[in-house]
Amino acid sequence: MFDRRKRLRREGEHKAASRPGTDRRTAERRQEEKRQGDRIAYPIGAAPEIVNIRSQVVGLSVKAVRFFIPDFIPKKLALKKGDKVNIALKFHDGQVIRRSGTILRLDKHHSDREYFVLLFERQLPQERINKEWAYLLDNFPDFCLEDFKD
Repeated sequence: MFDRRKRLRREGEHKAASRPGTDRRTAERRQEEKRQGDRIAYPIGAAPEIVNIRSQVVGLSVKAVRFFIPDFIPKKLALKKGDKVNIALKFHDGQVIRRSGTILRLDKHHSDREYFVLLFERQLPQERINKEWAYLLDNFPDFCLEDFKD
């Protein structure tokens, strides 16, 4: 009995692994990993288009879209954190999804571009994200994931 306990401890397993709270932590970790997997970073030219704002989408999740506006001059344009924005996303297959949301964050990139993260009021359908994954894997297999908080 004692040898088994020692062996389990050496292998990283111990009594706490059977506690109910451990399952919750594991589920939270899995949820975090799943959330990371639902974020898509787009190669140039493959991203959906925001048809009502001249912008370039760089990332998308069910909860948010990350984009930049070419030639954005912060002092001249009034797009800032906390603003409510309505957008229409046009995808590669022609589907247009309209969403409203709030500018959650502005990030300054090393290329002096301002990146905006728009948090949707209503999530995108998971099926749409799955279609985007399939499209990118078929047409741009070398794309990469980008972490952006939503």
